[in-house]
Amino acid sequence: MVHGVTTEECQAALQSHSWNVQRAAQYLKVEQLFGLGLRPRGECHKVLEMFDWNLEQAGCHLLGSCGPAHHK
Repeated sequence: MVHGVTTEECQAALQSHSWNVQRAAQYLKVEQLFGLGLRPRGECHKVLEMFDWNLEQAGCHLLGSCGPAHHK
């Protein structure tokens, strides 16, 4: 699940990724992280992979603002 995206964005992501739900969700997460303006898309993708596609943990890592409770 990807929070904060519209139905239209979900449909577009699914269509552009051949209706592969996992790839579409990963794409949307990369776009959300990239939207923070902190890192290039490729680096956002790598950070998400590093945190097993957990958007909250990846975002905290890039922002450097989350406490140890978020790094389980």
